[in-house]
Amino acid sequence: MLVQTQSNSPADLEFGPRRPSFDIDVALSSGWHSGSAFVTAWLNRMSMLFRLSEKFFIDSVVHYLDDIDDPHLAAEISAFRTQEASHRMQHQKYNVALCERRGYSPDRIKKNARARIAWANRELSARGRSGRCKPRNHRTLALARHRINRALGGRI
Repeated sequence: MLVQTQSNSPADLEFGPRRPSFDIDVALSSGWHSGSAFVTAWLNRMSMLFRLSEKFFIDSVVHYLDDIDDPHLAAEISAFRTQEASHRMQHQKYNVALCERRGYSPDRIKKNARARIAWANRELSARGRSGRCKPRNHRTLALARHRINRALGGRI
């Protein structure tokens, strides 16, 4: 049986989960991003939302697993799931400590994001959901870079 190559990645590219470790107590003791309370607070809020968006992203990719015949692409998807799950766990540990120390309400912060994800899961096709992941991730990165750059007076 001939297996069609579905992956567009270079054959020698390998990726897997990164397992970064950082001291949460140190991160929460001050403005961890360039000493800026504003940028730190803004990124902390983003961190609170990442777990939801990462799960949406994972679910959007995993939906297509039964359609994958290419072992290379299947391995990439497995590595992606592992990486995103590891990333989600790091955010969870950080977010729990953040909320406990700062008195934040994670449910209040996540309410709108949960509603948008529920709408997408209910109203959009699988293709529509997966199509929203890439632009949202790029938009998040661009917005973060812009806001941080402004807060730091154009130093990045």
